[in-house]
Amino acid sequence: MALKIDVEFKGISIAGAYVVVMMSGVSEDKTEQFFTALYRVSPGQDIFYSSSYTSPYDMEGANPFVQAYEYLKTRSEFNGYVDC
Repeated sequence: MALKIDVEFKGISIAGAYVVVMMSGVSEDKTEQFFTALYRVSPGQDIFYSSSYTSPYDMEGANPFVQAYEYLKTRSEFNGYVDC
C-alpha cells in the first residue's frame, strides 16, 4: 500500500512522489496512533523527506496501516492522491 502525490520539495517539483507509512506506535490508552510518512521519488529510491503524524486509532477498525493511509487522505497536502 502506498500513495502517489505531486509535491514540491526545496523548490523542486516531483510528480508522482511515492509515499509509504512507517508505524511507530499506539498511545497507552489506544485512542491515537503515531506514524511517519516516507517520501521517495519512486519505489526503491532513497527517502527525500519524512513527516510524522498523530491520528485517531480505532481498536475495532481496520489494521493500523489502513487507518494511517485513510487519515493521510483527509489532509490537504494529500489532495489529488492516487492509491498504489
